[in-house]
Order: sequence, then structure tokens, then C-alpha cells
Amino acid sequence: MKTKYFNNRSLLIILSCFIFLASCKKYADPPPYFEEYGEDSVSTQRKVLIITIDGLSGEQLENANMTNLQKLIETGKYSYAQLKNVNSSDAAGWVTLLTGTGYGKHQIYDSSFLYVPSGDVSDGEDESIPFVPNVISYIQQTKPGYKTALVSPWQNLVKYAVEADYPYAVTNDAAVKDSAVSLLKVNTMGVMFVDFNGAELAGNAGKYDITDAGFKSAVDKIDGYVGDIVEALKARENYDAEDWLIMVTSPRGGSPEQSSQGFVIASNPKLKKEELKKVGFNTVDFTGSGNQAAIAYVPDDKGLYNFGADKDFTFQVQVSVPGNNSYPGFLGKTDGGTDNNFTGWFLMQEGDHYNVEFSGKANGGSGKNQISVPTSITGGNWHTITVSVKTENGVRTAYCYTDGVFVTSKDITGVKNINVDAPLKVGYCWGGAYPSFHAADFEIFNVALDAQTIAANISLKNIKDHPYYDNLIGFWPIDEGGGGLVTNQAPGGYDMMLMGNFVWEAMGSDVPVSMVPDASIGTSVVPVTEDIVANMFYWLKVEPESSWGLQGQDWLVKFEREIYGL
Repeated sequence: MKTKYFNNRSLLIILSCFIFLASCKKYADPPPYFEEYGEDSVSTQRKVLIITIDGLSGEQLENANMTNLQKLIETGKYSYAQLKNVNSSDAAGWVTLLTGTGYGKHQIYDSSFLYVPSGDVSDGEDESIPFVPNVISYIQQTKPGYKTALVSPWQNLVKYAVEADYPYAVTNDAAVKDSAVSLLKVNTMGVMFVDFNGAELAGNAGKYDITDAGFKSAVDKIDGYVGDIVEALKARENYDAEDWLIMVTSPRGGSPEQSSQGFVIASNPKLKKEELKKVGFNTVDFTGSGNQAAIAYVPDDKGLYNFGADKDFTFQVQVSVPGNNSYPGFLGKTDGGTDNNFTGWFLMQEGDHYNVEFSGKANGGSGKNQISVPTSITGGNWHTITVSVKTENGVRTAYCYTDGVFVTSKDITGVKNINVDAPLKVGYCWGGAYPSFHAADFEIFNVALDAQTIAANISLKNIKDHPYYDNLIGFWPIDEGGGGLVTNQAPGGYDMMLMGNFVWEAMGSDVPVSMVPDASIGTSVVPVTEDIVANMFYWLKVEPESSWGLQGQDWLVKFEREIYGL
């Protein structure tokens, strides 16, 4: 396999300059007490300090008794369970942080910070070469009076962030602290990234656990360095005229091979101490088409979800569809060929009901075999779609159920082989129109479930209690609430990645029959690494351009009553 490389510093600088010249804009002053994007007030300037502690998990932080980080927590929103990134390499985590996009979009994982494709389209790649600029140039274009800095012991990271006014590559964590303290004396410093890697080095040498003496020593040193940096920030000449947000995070806890959830702290004197948690049911709004479509997909199923010409299988999904639509394919495994020329299988909405489509065109079978299922699934209520495919005496039949009730069936023997080299998808997968729906509890079994089993388990709350649990080869609740990963909870199968302009929505107690409503109340926030720069821009009162393609959520907006003292 020939390996291709793409990315270079010169192109990054050229593109950054182009963006600057083409997109500069001035933002209006905000009215009092209400958050608006724009310039800072005359009396205060909003600025941001972002500190990363590589390798420190949320669990270890919670148990580590880090004095200075605890002080920041006392005046901040925090989480010990920041979701893991799709790719757990150091480079992938840092690129996710500095671009505000997930791995599914930037696709950088190599320590060179260069795009290194696998050459395999089934890995979720296409023939185009992704290029996602980091956000430093965006800070500079929208806050031209602010200086930017990135300080790290990792030379490749500093090279990646070469656009910063002060890109400092240093020798160790002590030098990181000293450089950060020195740079905070620059009056125009507006955004600073500070990276400590001593905990990761100690974890690699021993264990990523505070019971390990080396790891605990490294963590304690970093805590002291954080305290020194915060004191230097408060000693700034113009500190009283500034309003600093301090964010401390870890893109990944543990090692790349055994990663765990990270953490995040967003601290400011106006904020009240509160742990960020998921409240209620949270799922994706699967809408849009083309490159903008919100899609969950399995990059490479190694043929697991190909069912050939005679394999039995069942798939079931909970959907909430707001209104009528004209022929969007919204879930399935198909090459996307037009009309009668596609291969694979998928669900398609037609008006207020749905069709099930099969075709083995590329494998010598007949073209489209459409099964119309004339039961309404629109109106915004949750409905269960189940399709069971069974071969008996050489005849292959697809049986269709809505809300556990049998509706119709059809002989699809002539379709023959439905195998296709395409990813399994939830979201836009076929047609000209784009879908709009929420989904949950997508299940795939490698057996054909009978009518009695389907009806008896339509409201099953614990998938492990299903009588055919051992035959479950995919189960995606789609309830993470954030990030670019949809976790498979079946005994076999693969996780899904998210792509496009996806948005996680807090649904509260609006749940399908297969879920138990969460009685908890409060603000639902599920932090991920992509959120760091989204909240940075929120604090800087910069409205991100849609062309930047940020995928994080600016959840600080949910706490404006505290920020503005209302």
C-alpha cells in the first residue's frame, strides 16, 4: 500500500492569510446584561487561558486532591467524565481540541500532525484529502488586538500551531510553567494554550493511577504549576480590567492503548460550582443531505452487516419523525445508486409512512424491490420499525412490523445477493430529499425474529434480557449526548462515527418505549474535547463563521444568568 501525506505549514499560513483577508468583520457592542457577540465592553476585556494535562483521567483527578485545580472547580463548571475522542492518539486529541472538530472530520492521528490515509475507503475515508485549519488564525482575525500563545514540551504540537504569536517549544513541564508565567506579562495576551505532559510520561513509565508514586508526584507538580500560572494571571498589570476564563482539560485519560474519559473545568469568579452531567435522553437530530448531513456510520464492518443472498437477519430502530417527506433514504447499507440501480438495503420515507428497499443489482440480482409499509410514523411521536428477513425452502421473505405489530411481507428472493461495499448508516443514505428525524435503540440480529418475539420485546428496557441477546451483532442506543462516537453495546459489532453537521439534542423525558424516562432535572451538558474552543469563542464574544465547521457546543451560554449576575 502506498502511503500518501498531506499537510504543510506553508499552505496552512497561506490559507489563514486568505481567510483573514476575505472574512474580517467587526462585531457590535452588546446591550447590557444580555450576551451578544461582539467587542468587549470598555471596562473589561474577556480573555481565555486553556491548560491541558495529558494523560490525567477524570477519575484520577477526582481522587487526586489537587489543591489548585480544586480551587478552580469551586468557581466553575466541571466534569470528571468528558467523553473520549473517537481516536485516542495524542495528535488526534490535540487536533480535535485546536480545530473544534472531531476525528471523523479532520482525520489526523499521526504524531507528525500530517494526514496519513490508510488507503481504504471502508475506513471512512474518501479520495479527497481533508484539511481543517486550527482556530488560532480565527482568533487573530476576530481579535486582532490579542496576542496568542501555545507552550508545550511537544515540538510537533508547537509546529502545528505555528500561527500563534508565541509558539514556544520547551523541554519539560517546569519550563512550560516558567514560559507561561513570563508570557502572562504581555499586556496584550488574549488567548494562551498551556500543555503539561509530565503525567503522561509518568503514566507510561509506571501506571496511570494516583496510587503509583511516580504518577502522583507528576500530578502534584502540575497542580503546583497551575497554581503559579493562576497567580501570575492575577498579577497582570491590567487584571482588574480583564475577565479571564480558565479552562483546564485532558483530551484523554490514560494511554492511547487503554484510554479513559478525560475531564474539563471552566472557571471564572462569576460561575457557581456545578458538575456537568447528562440529564434525560439525548440523541442526534439526523437531518441534512450531502456533506452537511448528520450521519452515524460504521467505517468498516468487515462484512458483518452484509447478509448475502440467504442469510437471516433482523433490524429494529426507534424513530421520531416530525412530518411528511418525499423519498429520503434514512437508514441502511447501500451504495447510493439511483432508483433501480442501487445495491443493498435501506428504509425510505414516503409521505407519512415508510418503505423498505432491497436490491442486488451489482451482484447479478434484480433491481429495486420495494415494500410499502402503510402505517404512519410522523407527528413527532416515537415509533418502532422492525424488519425480519428469513429464508425458508429457498424463498427469502422480508416481514415488516410497526410498533410491534405485523403489517406486511414480500418475497425478495429475486434480489439475490444484497452485499455491498458501503458503510451501515443512520441518517441520509439515498435519494434527493433530506431526512429529518431522531433515532434511538438501533438493533441488528443475525437471526430472523418471529412475530411473537418481536411483539413481546418491543418495550424491553434492558437489551441483555432479550431472548436472542447472544445473536445481537449491533446495538446503538444513540444516547451519548455529545461527541462524534455512537457506542455499540452489543456483544459483537462495531461503534459508529458521526459526520456532517450533527447536533445532540436533549430530549428530556421524550423517550421511545424501549427506554425509561429519566426523572432527573437540571441542565444537560455532556462535554467533549470539541467543546473547548466553542466555549472559548463564546467567552471572547466571537460568533464562529459557519465555514469554520466547528462541531463543539458552547454550553457556557446555559449559565448566562450567573455570568451576568441576573
